[in-house]
Amino acid sequence: MLSFATEFPVPSEGVESIFLATIKKWIIESPHTAFTESDIAHVGLGDEFNVQVGSQILSSISVSNNNEVTLASKLVAEDRDIEWTTSIVLHKNGEECWIGVRTSREARNATVSLPMAKKPVIVRLILDALGGANDGDLAVQGMPRFLTNNEIALAAQIVLGSIETRLPVVYVSVSFNGRPAVDPSTLAKELSGMAHVVVEPNRPFSQRLQLEVNSLNVYGGVVGIYWPDAAGRRLFFRPYDYHKAADLRGDIFSAIRTSLVNRQPLYNCTWDSAKEALSRKIVSELKAVDSKEVDYYIEQFDQELASVKQNLASSEKEISRLKSEIRRYEAMSPPAVGLAINPGSEQEFYPREILSCIIDVLTDAKNNLGSDSRRRHLIESVINANPATNEAGSERAKLKSLLKSYKKMDGKVRAELTGMGFAISEIGKHYKLIYKNDPRYTFTLPKTGGDVRGGLNSVSDIAKRLF
Repeated sequence: MLSFATEFPVPSEGVESIFLATIKKWIIESPHTAFTESDIAHVGLGDEFNVQVGSQILSSISVSNNNEVTLASKLVAEDRDIEWTTSIVLHKNGEECWIGVRTSREARNATVSLPMAKKPVIVRLILDALGGANDGDLAVQGMPRFLTNNEIALAAQIVLGSIETRLPVVYVSVSFNGRPAVDPSTLAKELSGMAHVVVEPNRPFSQRLQLEVNSLNVYGGVVGIYWPDAAGRRLFFRPYDYHKAADLRGDIFSAIRTSLVNRQPLYNCTWDSAKEALSRKIVSELKAVDSKEVDYYIEQFDQELASVKQNLASSEKEISRLKSEIRRYEAMSPPAVGLAINPGSEQEFYPREILSCIIDVLTDAKNNLGSDSRRRHLIESVINANPATNEAGSERAKLKSLLKSYKKMDGKVRAELTGMGFAISEIGKHYKLIYKNDPRYTFTLPKTGGDVRGGLNSVSDIAKRLF
């Protein structure tokens, strides 16, 4: 069962020797292999090489034809009744060079549970040794790409799926305090060779982007995964759904790994492609020496290869057609049946804020309509189909509990207010509270609570405007 797969570009200059040295380093330094340096000295030398130590088998293929080079290694090893197979294939064509890494695992018996899939160490070793090359508009690297204020167009391409990359893009939005809710550097390191990690610069950038992409962007600290080629695949991860940042990163990794495993690979970066390249070379050499005894097999091989190529060409045409269909449907306006509400330039401060607000307004409005009116029937239908949430009530209750006996801004009060999304300024005679860094929602709080009802009055003022 395939458990990991990825392909990423690397610099092509002098790549062959560094690639082979990295493969040998990976095998020798791994605590799970038994090969010695002398066992693997001939990896990558000659057309094909195989060596076995115990139950472990290492194979390599090396094919070079003009500007096209294929180098491949495959390691088969058994560990605790689980057979692991890892293939690493480099395909270089002129100045373009890609590496594919694929790992599969099979249990020897039904009672063995498969361990959690991880990124193979060889991916990191290759990127450390070679570095990444450009994948379309983004560089493959182990660090995040921090967007600048003038890169709205690039961010819009990412969100709309029109960016020219193969790897998916993890878009990290900033929270209402202006900072990411997840450490992008750690995330980028964990996803190196699997996805690009980009970070938006600030909240105004997020609000401008929202208008460009018709509100398809994540915001307020939410992390989104966007796929290229307008594939329509978008996954969102909300930090406030997780108690630990590691769990959030783990779910993002798992989602990307699963998608990479299930998508069609770059064929030139697979072990089968390397075997095919070697077969083509052997057949070509037999033809060159005019070997008559293999003419029949050559003919059959050519026919089979022609059929495979024809089927592949047909599949690629169908994929291209389906991509065009996806783009066409995504560009269409929402269907007449159902509701599609554009929130405009406003972004939610907490989950389902806009929907909750609309339901509250509709609930108040229906009481002013006749019981037999069409408008009331429509409004009641919408209300019944969208059960009210109590996020606003929960926030209001939390604020009331915190400030009802307010005397001073101690550590507990400050921490709770900050956790709710208030930035606190101490300039002047009063504290200034700014909700979600939006200056439209600025409130004052006395530095000393002299009035016994001062806290409740503040709660009333804040709740009336926010919740």
